[in-house]
Amino acid sequence: MRGGIIRFQEAKAVPATVWALVIAGGGQGGSVGAGASGGGGAGGYRENTALTVTATAYTVTIGLGGDAAPGSTVVGENGENSSLGALLVSTGGGGGGSTNAADSGAAGGSGGGSADGSFSGGAGTSGQGNTGGTSSATAGSGGGGASAVGVNGSGDNGGAGGAGTASSISGSSVTRGGGGGGMNQPQQPQPT
Repeated sequence: MRGGIIRFQEAKAVPATVWALVIAGGGQGGSVGAGASGGGGAGGYRENTALTVTATAYTVTIGLGGDAAPGSTVVGENGENSSLGALLVSTGGGGGGSTNAADSGAAGGSGGGSADGSFSGGAGTSGQGNTGGTSSATAGSGGGGASAVGVNGSGDNGGAGGAGTASSISGSSVTRGGGGGGMNQPQQPQPT
């Protein structure tokens, strides 16, 4: 986790309004075992184009993405929360499901996708993201994104991550907060 302090003072009359965007760390996809894992959910996405601030110090926290899942049957780790003081707090993205572990994705800012076996994705947080997709019998689903649910697995094809949301806070439109894609069914070696 990273962070710092931001202070609004004499440079502009306060109370004042600022444009703020806070995105949490994304969830890690499920570990790769014998089957197809789900994609990680996007970190929670919160934007306010007219956020009221006062002449005080606000702690800024930048959440990291989930760590790689060790082993072959481990659900992806959730991302860390990000925040601008208590004014805007975004929830870390949910980890993706893994075959032979918790097959469904974890809940988070956006929910993680699920591992193969026709399981549901993790739930997203209202106002921050969306639910992960539903896996097929043989392929993982995508993690939820800021503006759309994760795509369901279809046949042996993993679902794409849910779409992010466009913002012009940096001066031009940039899409952020997309979910991670689910895994295709692993191909077995063919005899030669």
